[in-house]
Amino acid sequence: MVDSDNVHTDLSLDVFLKEEELPIHKARHEIKKCLDEHKFVVVVGDTGSGKTTQLPQYLLEWGKTPLAITQPRRVAATSVSARVASILNEELGGEIVGY
Repeated sequence: MVDSDNVHTDLSLDVFLKEEELPIHKARHEIKKCLDEHKFVVVVGDTGSGKTTQLPQYLLEWGKTPLAITQPRRVAATSVSARVASILNEELGGEIVGY
């Protein structure tokens, strides 16, 4: 499980602030509540809202594992995986993030 206090340890303050400005961050508690109350939840948001990069972090932080994220193209899956691994300061293809 990811320690929520250390998720942003190796990120610059600038990156952290940008993540907190994403629309999904504002819905974080509502998403958590829905996940606690329902077996399946569909999150819909505009491109760039943070669904792909932030939601996996939240789910890991909340202990919602195992976790699988899908993308329509292989290139998207590999680049998203690399981004999430970088944000979490984890090895791509390790125990936490892969594709």
